[in-house]
Amino acid sequence: MIGTSRNRIAAGSIFLLLGLAACSDDGTGPDDNNEQGTFSATLSGPQSASISGFAWQSGSIVDPSTNEQAWVLFLGTESVGGSFIYVLRRGNRPGTGSYSFVDLQGSGNLQDDQFGAVANVTGSGGMAFTGFSTGGTFTISSSSDQRVQGTFSIQLSGFDPATQQEVTATMSGSFNAIANTFAFPGI
Repeated sequence: MIGTSRNRIAAGSIFLLLGLAACSDDGTGPDDNNEQGTFSATLSGPQSASISGFAWQSGSIVDPSTNEQAWVLFLGTESVGGSFIYVLRRGNRPGTGSYSFVDLQGSGNLQDDQFGAVANVTGSGGMAFTGFSTGGTFTISSSSDQRVQGTFSIQLSGFDPATQQEVTATMSGSFNAIANTFAFPGI
């Protein structure tokens, strides 16, 4: 069954991403002043949802096994098992400007200085939609070591458990992300 296989692939990919970007607070970021980064976003497509929560950005992460740098924007809701969006970039923290999301469905890999996104959002009806970027725009209006602000409109392709079919959706929103420490497992 393609739906079941597709769902397993999506779930496996998300767990891999979660493993690569396990979060920890090192006690040195803006959150020490009880400041929390924020975001809000809307999912439109076969399922719809409006979500909001916290926003963290990684600065630059170095994978110790490959010495490659990456930047991660993590947008999440406060509830356990809640919705989240990962924006990933192979390379350093981006400066201000407009960028495009690549098709993670087609290639599955990011090249240097490319952006990809993965979203897992509980939509109307309580079903979770998991989608990978196929295109869209990412605009950064402010970028520093401590804070990155901007907007996004991500075209997503994923499996809809309600219809048991491959579907497309759009996730649009804004973020004001604070610096937080992201560590690779085993470090």
